[in-house]
Amino acid sequence: GGWQAARIQAASKILLRTLGLFDSALRQTIEMLYEFEEPFIVDHSRFARAFGNHATPLREAIGQTVRWYRDERPAAG
Repeated sequence: GGWQAARIQAASKILLRTLGLFDSALRQTIEMLYEFEEPFIVDHSRFARAFGNHATPLREAIGQTVRWYRDERPAAG
């Protein structure tokens, strides 16, 4: 016989919590599961009202960052 495709299935929270009793890394992962249950909604409107909407275009921001790095890094040697 040849290779068989692996069957992948999501583990239940109960199973993960049980296994987490014996594995600290898994226990820490369980604490973060909430991040994958609902989508993140990011809204900066309150910040923009308070401080203004001063977004820098990406190309400009990269250029400024590179110039700063070139000007501020210590000389080699």
